[in-house]
Amino acid sequence: MQAVKPSLGGRGHGPRRCMAAAGLVACCALASPAGASAHVGPAAAVATDYQARVDPLGPGLGGLRAQALDGDRKLWLQVDPGLVVSVLGYLGEPFLRFSPMGVAVNDRSPTAVDDRLTPRAGLSGASSRPPAWRPISDRHSYAWHDSRLRPVPAAGGPARVLGAWSIPILVGGRRDAITGDSRYAPAPPLWPWLIPLATTLAGVVLVVRGRRAETARVAVLVLAVCAVAGGLASAAGRELDAPGLGTSTRLEVIPLSVLAAGLLAGLIWGGSSVRRGAALIAAVLAGLEGLALISALRHGFVLSVLPADLARAAAALGLLAGAAVIAILVVEAGWHRSGRRPGGAGPKAS
Repeated sequence: MQAVKPSLGGRGHGPRRCMAAAGLVACCALASPAGASAHVGPAAAVATDYQARVDPLGPGLGGLRAQALDGDRKLWLQVDPGLVVSVLGYLGEPFLRFSPMGVAVNDRSPTAVDDRLTPRAGLSGASSRPPAWRPISDRHSYAWHDSRLRPVPAAGGPARVLGAWSIPILVGGRRDAITGDSRYAPAPPLWPWLIPLATTLAGVVLVVRGRRAETARVAVLVLAVCAVAGGLASAAGRELDAPGLGTSTRLEVIPLSVLAAGLLAGLIWGGSSVRRGAALIAAVLAGLEGLALISALRHGFVLSVLPADLARAAAALGLLAGAAVIAILVVEAGWHRSGRRPGGAGPKAS
């Protein structure tokens, strides 16, 4: 009798090549600066307990666009090239200047020192000396950390709305301000997420105990498609979270969509080895995206264009489906290595 063929790919070099490809794609995903443009800074956040909101700019601030980033970590400001706008610091001193030449920082500003934009040595005698402007960008937009975005909460602990904030600016020498408010949201309860976790574990156990090759093949296919859908929705939601930063963030969604389409094509129309490789790659990438969003379960605001609960659900779907795919593939590989026919029919005939 002929040996039963593996359901999702043969033994030998095929699985090893799939594992190598999955590892390569995972390394590329970890090395790529995804989200760097959407959330400016060396350590981009994915969730936070506090969120600052910018009020609509008044008629006197035409040509300016402002947006809070990473919850309340930074303020992003864009100024039309023909305007000269100065941002005043914590002590009312000139801090940043937007002009046709770009953005400059005042090296004698205590706020610039506090934000680590300039060395402390420049503060000597700063109060009695004119600003020392140093160019820091030739663009007409800039994002910086500003502690004023999170007002001190009232006595008795943080409230849903912490309070209003204001950052004074000079527009062509005329004083104005960028205003807004800051909000607090507690972390969501964790127990509802135990339901999909238990469901996933129960499903994997049933597939493994059943030892049915066809059941395992269908389960891997369905779960891999779910992993692609959840991972893509979660990643795209994060990339599109800062629409005010321009179209570059939207363009980063294109390679994500192309990769997702390629994986889905391999899962649906590919041969057994291609399906196995596509499923493994989808599981690894969706799992990485889900792990990146774990902190979203511990904070009230998720930095995504999706509603917070939907963003959490997409990340959880990618993580759980990806983990289930890997578990089933590993167990199925063990079936073939042990020389036992899936389905519990005993050793394979030679």
